[in-house]
Parts: sequence; structure tokens; C-alpha cells
Amino acid sequence: MKTQCNTDLNISAFTDAELPDHQLEEIRSHLEECEACRKQLALVQQTDQLIRTMPEIEPSRNFEKNFWKKIDEMEEKKNHRPIFALFQFRYKPFAVASLAAMIIAGFVLWSNAPNAPELNEVVIAENLELFQNFQEINHLELLENWDNILKSDEKS
Repeated sequence: MKTQCNTDLNISAFTDAELPDHQLEEIRSHLEECEACRKQLALVQQTDQLIRTMPEIEPSRNFEKNFWKKIDEMEEKKNHRPIFALFQFRYKPFAVASLAAMIIAGFVLWSNAPNAPELNEVVIAENLELFQNFQEINHLELLENWDNILKSDEKS
């Protein structure tokens, strides 16, 4: 018993009698031989019968007006794109390349920038004259006993 048929039949055209007589005869003779196509035809005929027996649905009075209003709203949303829509697929490679170029340029500028002086160097530079004077004062023989002088001042 054959369960599937490889014959390309337009069953819906057959049920609606839209075919010329010679094609209708070919389908009828095929249906006498093919059980799978007979079952398919029976299903199509049942579905067709169910659809024909369904009650007609009357649209509301404002159906057409509301329908076109919704279509217009959908079209407006489609045409009114947010700014982020600019970065759709066609702009993404450009955006990624620009970002990569900015990162590389920033890295190159950062690596070529003069190094910031350390804190000790800044303090010395600000007080260079004071440090020079301090070194000269350390070498004076007069101040070798500075601690003793301070102690004697404290006692008096």
C-alpha cells in the first residue's frame, strides 16, 4: 500500500473545478489508483466544507479607518528612526575602525609623552635655591656644633 505520492497534483484547483476537462480526467484516474491522494483530497474537502459553513464576520464600522490609521503609524515608526539606528550594519565597520584608530592614537601619544617627574624631583626643583644653601651651610665649621649651641640656649 502506497502512503505517499510523488505526483504533483493541485488538489485545491481540483476541488474548486478550476482545471480544464482533460486535466480533471487525469486527476480522477489518478485518484482511483492512489490512496494517499484520495486521503489528501478528503482532508482538503473537509477543510473547504468547514470554511464554507463558518458564519461571516462583519467588521466594525470603523474597521477600515482604524486599519489604515495603524498602517500609517507603522510607516511613521519605520521612517522615524532613532539616532542609534544610524549605526546599523553598514556603519558598524566604520565605527569599529574609528574607535580602533582613536585607541591606537591615544596609546601612541601617551607613550611618546614626556614622563612626569617624580614627587622628589618636583620638590627639589621648587626649592633648588634652598637646597643649595643648605649644602653650603652644612660645610661651615661654625655650625659643626650647632646641636650644642641649641642646647646651651635652651638651658639659659
